[in-house]
Amino acid sequence: MSQDMTLEGYEENQMTKQAISSIKCDEAYKILNEYLYSDEEKVIEHTKRVVDICLQIANKLEVLGYHLDRDLLELSAIFHDIAKIENNEEHHKIAKRILKNHFYKDSELEKICSIIKAHKGKFEPLEKVGLEAAVLRISDKIDKINKGDLNKFWKSYRESLEKIKKNFKRRQYSFKRVKKSFDIVAVHVFHTYICFIDEGR
Repeated sequence: MSQDMTLEGYEENQMTKQAISSIKCDEAYKILNEYLYSDEEKVIEHTKRVVDICLQIANKLEVLGYHLDRDLLELSAIFHDIAKIENNEEHHKIAKRILKNHFYKDSELEKICSIIKAHKGKFEPLEKVGLEAAVLRISDKIDKINKGDLNKFWKSYRESLEKIKKNFKRRQYSFKRVKKSFDIVAVHVFHTYICFIDEGR
């Protein structure tokens, strides 16, 4: 708490907070808009694509019998770049502060912060959101296809798969089956991108 904040001010701040699980996606996008530092349009477009990729993967995994918390995954995807700063490897720390300032602390907020943290750098999410974290991380990498640098995409994609694989050795998920879902969606996004380029010529 800042030194100049009174007890009344602090209590009022706490009372205006809500549970992150209580908001709808359109509300989440409004909050995202409030906090973006730069390149708002680019971040919003990237975020929407990542959300879509996450949901495509979730559909594939559910066919295999894996049931994700789709609401948690979608909110994590919307907020994953809420504190995006160019060349800042630890923007998840700022994101956590922003979300804690906006929502009151509960287990859902803790899970979302863990999923966001795992989308970049080390892949060490909370056990209970390991699959959701893997989906967000790989979806973020798959969207690199839309930047047009396919070599960078494949390098980033493979590196993330390796980190997820190491983590999955300690979990109840079959990496091989999960990876197949990732690959199917990655190929679909790749073909969509190629078709878009061809149409633009």
